[in-house]
Amino acid sequence: MRALVKTYLNIRTDYPAIQLNNNPGYYKPGEEIDVTDTVIGQQYKGNSIWFRLPNNAFVWSGGIDGIEFIWSQESFKILDQQQQYEVLLMAKEYYAKKMLTDEYGVTGIYIGKKISGNTEATFLSLTFQVIKKADKLEWKKIPEVLAFKGFAIPTDIVEEDFIKMQFPGDGLAGKPGGSISRINDQDWGSCSFIAEKVEDEITNFYLVTNYHVAALDLLQQQQFSYDVSKHQEDLLPVVMPSWLADANEKNEIGFLCKGIFDEWHDTALIRITNEDVVSNMLTGDNRIEGVLDVVDNPSFLGKRVTMYGGLSGKVGNKKIISVNSSQRGSVGGSDFIKSELIQVEKMSNGGDSGSPVMIDNQLAGIIIGADNNNTYVLSAAKIVSIFNLKISDR
Repeated sequence: MRALVKTYLNIRTDYPAIQLNNNPGYYKPGEEIDVTDTVIGQQYKGNSIWFRLPNNAFVWSGGIDGIEFIWSQESFKILDQQQQYEVLLMAKEYYAKKMLTDEYGVTGIYIGKKISGNTEATFLSLTFQVIKKADKLEWKKIPEVLAFKGFAIPTDIVEEDFIKMQFPGDGLAGKPGGSISRINDQDWGSCSFIAEKVEDEITNFYLVTNYHVAALDLLQQQQFSYDVSKHQEDLLPVVMPSWLADANEKNEIGFLCKGIFDEWHDTALIRITNEDVVSNMLTGDNRIEGVLDVVDNPSFLGKRVTMYGGLSGKVGNKKIISVNSSQRGSVGGSDFIKSELIQVEKMSNGGDSGSPVMIDNQLAGIIIGADNNNTYVLSAAKIVSIFNLKISDR
C-alpha cells in the first residue's frame, strides 16, 4: 500500500522503537512510501502502532496520513491481550468522536470481550451500546469490523439506554456506604470514602461523594465546579445519614468544600467538621486500606468487585466488564459524556451514587450511575490524584 507522510518521519531499523543507532534516514512531509504491514512496537506520544516497510525497516504510524484502512482480517486477533488493548484504546478515542452521537443511536462505547450466546470471545473488541439494535433509517449502521491503522477492529453491539445518575434509609453516619445529602435537599446518595490532606501544616479530613449528590442544585444552574474559598459567606452544609432518613436529627457532618463535574470527574469533597465521627470502616469489619488504579489495565477484566451502597447495602461478586468505558447521559437539564469509566455488571440502584466499589480491601472507584444492565464507576485513583488526597487510616 502507498502511504503519504505528513511530517518529518524517522526510519527505524531492526525493531519498531526509538533507539540510539537505528535511524539511517528520514522521510519528508508529502513523500509517498510503500507500507507492507502493521505491528506493535514502542509507545511514542501515546501511540504504539508502527508500519513495516518493504526493506523490513519501520516508521511510526503517527507520521502517516490516513487511519481507516485494513491490511488483514486476522492481524488484530493474533496480538496478545495487552497489545489488543493498546490498539483498541486508540481506536476507541478515534471512533468515539465520530460515533458516540445520535447519528448512530449510540449511548456508550467500551472495550471488552464479545459474548455470543453464553460464550465469551478470547479476543477484545470495541462494544457499541445502542438504543435499539433494529435497523432504523435515521441511524447509520455500525459495521462488524472497523478499519484502524491496518487492523480490522472487531465490534459488538448491545442494546442499552443512556446512563442515569442514581439519586433515591438509614445509613452509616460518617462511614462509606452511608447515605448523604445536602441539608433540606430531596435528592441523596452515598458516602464514598474518608480522605485526608495536609494544608497549611494542618491535616484536614474530607468525605468524598459525587458532585451530582452534593451539588445537584448547582448543576441545575450550569455550575460545574465549586470552591468554598470563593463562597465563604454561604457554606453549603451536608448531612449524614441523608436528610430523608430522619428530618428531625441534627446530623450535619460538614460542608461542601470542592467539586468537579466534567468528562472525567463527578466528585465532591465535604470538609469534615469533627473527624472523630468518621471512619473508613465498612460493614462486616472490612476497611478501605488503599486504592487500585484499574482504568486502562486489562488484567482487571473479569475481576469481581463489591459495592457498599447507601440504599442497597453490600452487593458483591459482580464482574468488571470494561476498564475504559465512555457513556452519554443527562443531569440538571444538560447532556454530558463521561469517559474512562470502569464498567461492571449492574449492582446499584437509586441512592447508591457515590458508593465505594472494592476489590478485597482496596478501593477501585465510586459509583456515578447505571443503565439497565451496567453500573459505572469513576476511578478512585483519579480522584486521589487530582485532589492530592490520602486514604485516611481512621
